[in-house]
Amino acid sequence: MQATPSPQSPVILILLVLSILGAARDRAYKKGGGVRPDRYEKITLLVMIGVSILILAGIYLRSPGAAGTLTAVLTAAIFGFWELYRWQVRRRNPIGRIPRR
Repeated sequence: MQATPSPQSPVILILLVLSILGAARDRAYKKGGGVRPDRYEKITLLVMIGVSILILAGIYLRSPGAAGTLTAVLTAAIFGFWELYRWQVRRRNPIGRIPRR
């Protein structure tokens, strides 16, 4: 007997599309002289990705199907949170204004 696939929530797709649009805006912002992510921000992103991989590996040992579903959710969530953070950076430091540090 085959299991019927569960329908995915459209929220993940919407979050992914908004994140891709944000990444395109962020790329243009950085090319225009905007604030780039510093070393601490990059390390934080890598730690988040590493923790997600460890969580997925642990879940995969118990249920490979659940790990497959969770992979899409975690990928969209990490990408979404990163782009939300970058949106906040763009709002605080518009191009043409000297960032306060």
